[in-house]
Amino acid sequence: MVEKIFSTCRHALGSETWGRVLTAMDGDLTIQSFPDMLASLAESMELPGYIADLACLEWILHKKTAVDNPIRRIQTVTVNPTLTMVPVPWKNLTAFIRSNATGAAPLNEPAHVIVWRHPESKDLHFREARDIDLLALKLIIEQIDPKEAARLGKVTPGDIQTAIDQAISLGFLLSPGSRIRRAKPPAGEIDPSLASFLSAEIFSMVMLTLTRDNLAQVLPLAKLLEDRADAFTFNRLSTVGKGATLLMPEKAAFESFLREYDAAAAKNPKMGLKDNLINIIRQEKSAALFGGCTGHGCGAAFNFLGLLPDGEVHACRKFPSLVGNITKHRLYDIYNSDLTERYRAGSRACRSCRLNPVCRGCLAIAFSLGLDIFKEKGPFCFASQQFSGA
Repeated sequence: MVEKIFSTCRHALGSETWGRVLTAMDGDLTIQSFPDMLASLAESMELPGYIADLACLEWILHKKTAVDNPIRRIQTVTVNPTLTMVPVPWKNLTAFIRSNATGAAPLNEPAHVIVWRHPESKDLHFREARDIDLLALKLIIEQIDPKEAARLGKVTPGDIQTAIDQAISLGFLLSPGSRIRRAKPPAGEIDPSLASFLSAEIFSMVMLTLTRDNLAQVLPLAKLLEDRADAFTFNRLSTVGKGATLLMPEKAAFESFLREYDAAAAKNPKMGLKDNLINIIRQEKSAALFGGCTGHGCGAAFNFLGLLPDGEVHACRKFPSLVGNITKHRLYDIYNSDLTERYRAGSRACRSCRLNPVCRGCLAIAFSLGLDIFKEKGPFCFASQQFSGA
C-alpha cells in the first residue's frame, strides 16, 4: 500500500534507497506517518530536499481520492467545497507527480497546489495554482469588487473575468444553476457581469466558433443578443491545436445553417456576415455580395498576418502557415515575398469562380482536412459547377 500511495517518492528515490528508507522505519511505519518519518530521515540519508513535501502531497491526493463530498446547488459563484489549497516550498511538484518522477526535479521556490473534485465527472484534479487563480479565489472568498481585484493583481478586469470563467470551467469554482455553468438568467434579465459591461457603453461584439455541437444554438443566441450586444457573428472551426478535440459540422448541415443564418440576418441588424460561403447564397438570390471574411474574402497574408512571440510570421492565425521570421527579415520583405503571394492567391481550384475576389474559401479549413491548400477547393463549398466556372 505504501508503494502505491507514494509511488512518485519511490520512483524518485530509486529501488535501493527506497528499500533503505523502509528498513530504517522498521516497525514504526504507518501510511499516515510516512511523510513525517521520511522528513526525519531526509538529512541523515541525504534524500532530496523535496521528498517529504512530495510525500505530503501524495498523501493528500490519496485522501481526496477516497472521499466523495456531495456538491449542492448554489445561488452565486462560490468555491467548490472539495477544494483544498496546499502551500508548498517547491515548484513543479504536480508536474513531477504526473511524470511519475521522470520529469524535471522540483525547484526550491514557494508555490500553492490546489486539489479538487470535478463537480460533474467526480474526477480528482490537481494543479499548481497560477497567480490569476489565486486572485480569482481571493475575489470570490472575500467578495472583492472585480475592479479592485484587478488593481491589486495589476491585471485588467477582463483578465479577472477570464480567470473566473476558466475556474468555473475547470470546476474549482461553481456557478449557480448548474454545477459548472452559469444559469440562464430569468426572462428579461441578463448576467450581472454582462450588464456591468454594457452599462460602461463599451462597443460589444460576440463572435463564436462554429462546431457540430453548437450549430443549433447560434440563431437562438443571436436573437437573445439582438438588444444586448452591438454585433454578432461566427467563424468556422479550424481543427488545429485545441480545436483538434472538436468536430466541424457536416457539409449538408452547414449549408442549411448558412441559409437560415442569412435569412435571419436580413431581419436582425446585429447579425454580421463573415463566412465567405454566404456569398454563394446571396449570388443565388441576386442579392448584394459582401466582403467575406475580412472584407476581401480570405485575408491570409493580405490584410492580416499572425506574429508569434518567437518572431515567426504566419499567413493566418488559424493554422500553421509560416512565411518568415521577423527577427531575420523585415515585415515589408516578408509580406512581399513569393510565398505570401501564394497564400494571397489561394487555391488554384477557386480562381475561375466569379466569387473568388470576395471568397477564396478558407485555407485553414482545407488545411484541417488534409487538403493541398494551394491546389484543392475546400469541401464545404456548395457552389454549382456552372456558377463556379469549375
